[in-house]
Amino acid sequence: MEKLLTIECGNTGQPCQSTAIVVTNCTTRKRSFVPAVTLSARDHSESLSTIAQRWMSSLEHAPRTATAEELYVGRAMTEVKRVTCTLRTEFYVVSAGLGLVHESTPVPNYDLTVASGQGPLSEALQSSGASAAHWWRLLADRSPRRTPLADLVRKTAPRIVLLALPSSYLSLVSDDLAEIDDEARLRLRIFTSTAGLRTIPKKLANCVLPYDDRLESLPGFDGTRADFPQRALRHFVLELRAHPLSLTDAKSAVHQALGGLQPRTVPVRAKRTDDQIIDLIRSHWTAYSGNSARLLRVLRDREFVACEQSRFRELWRLVKKEQRTARTEDQSVST
Repeated sequence: MEKLLTIECGNTGQPCQSTAIVVTNCTTRKRSFVPAVTLSARDHSESLSTIAQRWMSSLEHAPRTATAEELYVGRAMTEVKRVTCTLRTEFYVVSAGLGLVHESTPVPNYDLTVASGQGPLSEALQSSGASAAHWWRLLADRSPRRTPLADLVRKTAPRIVLLALPSSYLSLVSDDLAEIDDEARLRLRIFTSTAGLRTIPKKLANCVLPYDDRLESLPGFDGTRADFPQRALRHFVLELRAHPLSLTDAKSAVHQALGGLQPRTVPVRAKRTDDQIIDLIRSHWTAYSGNSARLLRVLRDREFVACEQSRFRELWRLVKKEQRTARTEDQSVST
């Protein structure tokens, strides 16, 4: 587990020369060709510490066929990569399954998250009465660095640390963040939602950039709740170029950029069954060449259907498989 909790820069162990680094959260979507490690059902006699030991033992025996940069995919990760490419810098990933990992670290494929509020980890936390922050401490217990994020911020001075995390992941690392000292705090810029602001240690509240729902009104910056922090990060770096500014000036730049905007009106979307959503995906499949991102937007913005992203992805895969099968049968008939 120590290899997963590294805070070194790449594989060299040498500090990077860029002026900033980025910290983001892991994503549910992963690109891997090997089965995911999963957390098996909890025995009611097991403590959370025992569950953590069992989880980390299963990770130690799992193949590492990709780096963190290769494994995680989706809109949030795409935004982060655009930012780090512009800054010519590195990024780290806060993972409920692995701890704090550098983008170049070889990692196993796994399925464990705190984002959804459900699943084996959430059930274990609820049953034991423990917090997500407690789980994070258990992951860090196997590393010589007991506060991976606080240590990272200290270690990377004098660089700015751009931290883009939703509320669920801020809850996970809240105790860790509380260990950041006052000097290091001046180099921290936090991108999160209004809900995320409520989970941050009070002494770090001033480090949160004042992004809110008005961001959705800017062309090219609308999206889902899940990728809000990363979209705000991209706006801050690529549009405002405010990362070299002092914290006070950076917050002023954001206030000015959003000052004349109104929060975008969110349309009322109806609930539909899986079969109904599948029918809608089928009906638009050809027009949009099966593109998942465009089809999701059609469902939400034209059909006004409520469909959470992970649910849509599973239904889209069913239609994709169906379309592939139909093409194969057509080819067989034609030959």
